[in-house]
Amino acid sequence: MEQPHWKRVLESIQTAQTIFFLGASDSGKTTFLTWVANALHAQERRVCVVDTDVGQSSVGPPTTIGLGLVSQQMRRAQDLAPVSLYFVGATSPRGHLLPMLVGTKRLVDRGRALGMDHVLIDTSGFVSGPVGRTLKQHKISLVAPDVVICLQRADECEGILQAYRRTHTPQILRLEASIACRQRSVGERRAYRARALQRYFARTKPLTLQWDALNLIDTPSRLVGEWQGTLLGLLDEAGETLGLGLLQRLDCARHHMVLRAPHIQQSIAGIRWSWTRLGPHGALVERARERTV
Repeated sequence: MEQPHWKRVLESIQTAQTIFFLGASDSGKTTFLTWVANALHAQERRVCVVDTDVGQSSVGPPTTIGLGLVSQQMRRAQDLAPVSLYFVGATSPRGHLLPMLVGTKRLVDRGRALGMDHVLIDTSGFVSGPVGRTLKQHKISLVAPDVVICLQRADECEGILQAYRRTHTPQILRLEASIACRQRSVGERRAYRARALQRYFARTKPLTLQWDALNLIDTPSRLVGEWQGTLLGLLDEAGETLGLGLLQRLDCARHHMVLRAPHIQQSIAGIRWSWTRLGPHGALVERARERTV
């Protein structure tokens, strides 16, 4: 629901191309971003959303960063169909900071290249501790937003914002977190991911790929153990994510893999491996990474 101060914020961002939304979980970031996107679209501005919340994704399936173009008024951010994805392969930024930064930068650049008047960046609620602070500060440095809109209940984001006390760009706009937002439990968040992935993989077909003919990224050095259900990013020749696949079987003798994926029109030229498996009931399990010396 529209809050009294939202229109004042809208007036402050009329000339801002890149707008970064910051806040802890369930602070109202995505709700406010949706309102801003609708308001700017109503002014006949070209608007896109880059959704970097890989755990509670709105644009695209969980484990991905998604880019969506606003072509009509939205009831919610989930109404946006992704025009571009970046497969991170996990539902938490922890342990995946580099893919998070690379994916965010690539999709923000894509939005700018499409000639958008406004690129709105939604983010995860991971704002606490040194890792959360480092991720958000480096993400801001990398995409160089004109404005950072921070929604917080107290001062939970000030450890991040202290890096911009004496800078003119980005402009910092602080808002109180919406009192209408209910904090969701871990179980509710897990169920949201499961439903989203079940919808994504509802209609799939089997694919057999010869891995000697593919670009292989982040592939484990030893493919031993149970890998069935592993989430894979399916890539084109330029390394762009075409969609996701679920590994069904590995045939090491014949060097091919069988997976299930939604219909993808383009030719698959590469695979980005992940350490995340989709269980039989839609739950995601992250496999322990192999140790390197």
